[in-house]
Amino acid sequence: MLHGLGGSGRNWTDLALTLADGAFVLVPDLPGFGQSPPPADGDYRPATQAERVIDLIDWALTAGGGGAAADRTGRPASARRVHLFGNSLGGQIALRVAAERRDLISSLTLLAPAMPETWPQAATLPLAFTALPGFGEAATAQYLRMPAALRARRSLAVSLADPASARPAVIDDAHQEAIEADRPSAVAAMALSARTLVHTLLARGAADPWRLAERVAAPTLLIYGRRDPLVNAATVRRATRSFAEVHSVVMVDAAHVAQLEHPERVARLWHGFLRESGVRPPAQVSGALPTSAAA
Repeated sequence: MLHGLGGSGRNWTDLALTLADGAFVLVPDLPGFGQSPPPADGDYRPATQAERVIDLIDWALTAGGGGAAADRTGRPASARRVHLFGNSLGGQIALRVAAERRDLISSLTLLAPAMPETWPQAATLPLAFTALPGFGEAATAQYLRMPAALRARRSLAVSLADPASARPAVIDDAHQEAIEADRPSAVAAMALSARTLVHTLLARGAADPWRLAERVAAPTLLIYGRRDPLVNAATVRRATRSFAEVHSVVMVDAAHVAQLEHPERVARLWHGFLRESGVRPPAQVSGALPTSAAA
């Protein structure tokens, strides 16, 4: 489960616990975010982040990630696949993993994925300015000088359809994410991730994200929020035409992070999607396996 720009693995806690049911779940903090240190090479491009996620999946499907327990299903760990989730920037990264390593993916679920839009939302203008060299770092540094509590409130204001009804655990997690961003490397992580994401969304030819979507073989579930100020829910029309096998949902009372607002409903949608697609749900594994890991 891959989080978005400025988020962390905490964005998936409720959904992960709802879906786990004995499965081995990986909820990483992408390099540079949450509790994960910045990448040594300073490369935050979605394509490079996708390579790191592929390494993490390979690790999880071998002895290093609990493969010995997974082998009890009767299949070699190397032959098993994963159900991959991505939200926002994490959706762009997940898309690239699914397109490049089709052998690894049983299903792909994208929630408000960052994709090129004909009519971008007004709330994404700051992201475009953050992509400007120099300006992006200065603006990000100024933003991170705000008190963590204020940054958490601002984050929830653009992420949730109804921030006033956010559960205490969601508010606490947002505050903790803001605290974790109080480190020098957070400026580069935010600014460079935003810059490379904008460049990715403007790519043409084989690197065009919509062309990548055409290469995804796994059944794909798309979930958009009607009240999302960052990703235009109308993009679902093009997305539905781009993936080979796709199920799409627009949640009228959700914004940018439906898994935070409505984890139980997202879980029901996902299980129904698996049944309709004829895809096996995650295999249960025995043994003392972690339910999350930081990349």
